Amino acid sequence: MKATFMCFMSFMVIALDLSAQQPQFRTGVKTVPVYATVTDRAGRFVTDLAKEQFEILDEGKPVELTQFSNQFVPITAAIMLDLSRSMLPRYDAVIAAAEQFIVRLMPGDRARVGSFSEEVRMGPPLTGDRDALIKFIRDSFDLRVGMRTRLWDGISEGVKALDGIDGRRVVFVITDGQDTWSEVQMDDALRMARKAGVLLYWIGMTGTGGPELRPQIRPNAGLRSFVEETGGGYMRFAEIDEINRIMTEVAQELHHQYLLGFTPAILDNRLHKLEVRIRQPNYTVRARKSYVAEQ
Repeated sequence: MKATFMCFMSFMVIALDLSAQQPQFRTGVKTVPVYATVTDRAGRFVTDLAKEQFEILDEGKPVELTQFSNQFVPITAAIMLDLSRSMLPRYDAVIAAAEQFIVRLMPGDRARVGSFSEEVRMGPPLTGDRDALIKFIRDSFDLRVGMRTRLWDGISEGVKALDGIDGRRVVFVITDGQDTWSEVQMDDALRMARKAGVLLYWIGMTGTGGPELRPQIRPNAGLRSFVEETGGGYMRFAEIDEINRIMTEVAQELHHQYLLGFTPAILDNRLHKLEVRIRQPNYTVRARKSYVAEQ
């Protein structure tokens, strides 16, 4: 616990120094942002690579990298909480996970909280006030608790909440991964996320811990592919005391991804396949797998 705390505090100092000097991508222009996470064989983040060690393929063809940064980058997040019947035994764990993510927001970060069950309810507008966000999620009257699960609707509303925002945008969903009542289909939600360039991070409440965390139903298989397609991440925990470690890992990853950018050769309003490669043995890179070449 002490090592995790010291790592987090060091991270805070770095963030304070760098948050005011970060390059920003604007949506709707011709530069396509690609956020890439690089890890070594042990799963440790690699943050000191140079621009020349990356390659992006657009529909199988190499493109010139016109933007590159490996510095701290602020995030804007929609934190979506699954409070449907299957998650009620884990309610305290859901709130604890959300709190631990919020306290790791850095200067320049902003977030908005939403919850979903048989309805989707979005909280107050985006803010960087961590105390206000925590106060909101601790009041059960602010959240939407119910019987059914509108997972895809919840993710879609999270994407909409980030519409028109510059920079790195993340939908952070805490769920067992089951959908039972959505009006929006998974493919439609994924299409929205692709078009907006939003990353999806899924914190799964599965495992073999106490009864409050033991899964009751299998997660939707499409959610994992959704995460991979957007270049986001998936983590799960089996014990409540793992929350601090996992949230620290998520925060470090989000703030230390490489920021790559390129100009498309053609704007044809079509979905383009992307592949990010790294010219470095023994390293693994994770990034979005597609973008829409909008005019």
